[in-house]
Amino acid sequence: MCGISGIISYSNKPIIKDLLQSIYYIQHRGQDSYGFTTINNNNNNLCVIKKQGLIDTDTINITKGDELYGNVSTVGVGHVRYPTTGSKCDESIQPFHKESLIMAHNGQIKVKPQYRAFLKGTGIKLEAVSDSELLLTILLFKLSLSSTITTDIIRKLLKDISDMLDGSYSIILYIKGYGMIAIRDKYGIKPLIVGVSDNTYLVSSESTSLKSLNYKILGDVKPGEAIIFNNDYKKMKFEIEKINYVDNAVLRPCIFEWVYVANVTSIIDGVSVYDARLNMGSKLARKISDYFYDNNLDLKKIDYVVPVPETSKPSTIMIADKLGLKYREVIIKNRYVDRTFIMDNQEKRKHNLNHKFMILEHMVMGKNILLIDDSIVRGNTLKYLVKALKDNGANMVIVGSCSPEIKYVNRYGIDIQDPKLLVANNRNPTEIADYLGSDHVIYQSIEDLTSCITDINPDITDFEMSVFNNVNK
Repeated sequence: MCGISGIISYSNKPIIKDLLQSIYYIQHRGQDSYGFTTINNNNNNLCVIKKQGLIDTDTINITKGDELYGNVSTVGVGHVRYPTTGSKCDESIQPFHKESLIMAHNGQIKVKPQYRAFLKGTGIKLEAVSDSELLLTILLFKLSLSSTITTDIIRKLLKDISDMLDGSYSIILYIKGYGMIAIRDKYGIKPLIVGVSDNTYLVSSESTSLKSLNYKILGDVKPGEAIIFNNDYKKMKFEIEKINYVDNAVLRPCIFEWVYVANVTSIIDGVSVYDARLNMGSKLARKISDYFYDNNLDLKKIDYVVPVPETSKPSTIMIADKLGLKYREVIIKNRYVDRTFIMDNQEKRKHNLNHKFMILEHMVMGKNILLIDDSIVRGNTLKYLVKALKDNGANMVIVGSCSPEIKYVNRYGIDIQDPKLLVANNRNPTEIADYLGSDHVIYQSIEDLTSCITDINPDITDFEMSVFNNVNK
């Protein structure tokens, strides 16, 4: 789970501020590090900046005349990182560049077993610093086999990559002397969207980057599609071309984008994240009502429906509305603490929880709380919050999850590598409630979750949701 952006201007417009702000607007996708590379097409000079941590305001507010940061450049690639594989070091910060290539990658890939021997025979080290670096090395090797670069060469290259690799990838690739390419894997697991403003094209992981910068959205990169932004400056020839590099492409996006990952203002594959989360609340409200009835519980005794800030707010508002209950925000989030789900170790996650939330004690004392979260992964946050609510006088805390039980590891880019860390792995709902310290826990069904998205866009007929069902397609 990372965020990528790429920008190319056909009007000699300075691109650096738009590039930096575009990755700033998707900072929620990766808080470990950020990097950007700009290219001056007049002399092919590169500006490379890579830093650990969050994008700071000093970086965003680059002065107009600062050529060091690429204001004379017409192409740029940016990345915010949350590590799924590879070490936490400066060498792992993207974009990567090697010889004629610059690349930013969102996703997680592995070489299929039948291709490992072949690649080793070419001298490629499969045990690279990260899977993204390995991907760049393979791309460079494949390109080196051709003396010239054409659309047909690019199509064959991407077809070979798709056959060779297993996993997910959205890629922004810049080839010196040729142009920028936006690529989405054959299932469209990771999002990628294109916009334009003043003959300048911006590609980013989420539409929130484009809308915030007043770019007109042209559409999502389709699964198995590559969009080529050619920039032959010597011939003053600028072309944009779309190619399909596989025959069996089918949209199968990661459903977790709508559950948690994406910004609530984004639209992915024609589905508003906000609207999808409202639907999740509507569906879960019905499940909660049925659960209360089946277990002889009285909904009227619930004093407040409370969101775990911030992702679950739209769903919680809808639940309160559907059930005729009061919506209250009694958990106050410190906006300056990072998202705990995407921190790199358990110790840091638990430590930051102590600084992340505050409870309004006078609102909680003696109350029965229906606490809503977007999902329950490791259970750290909910366990902490249930205890905090009860320590502050809550009488009862019932937990509702807008997604089903997350039971299985994921190989497509979400940081779930050890099933023992998953609270729902080998536990039933009663055992999960006991672990969390809650009185009950109520989960959304898989069927209801998928319908939250397909009701908006019926053209999406399948999803990557192996975390729920362990089905890797």
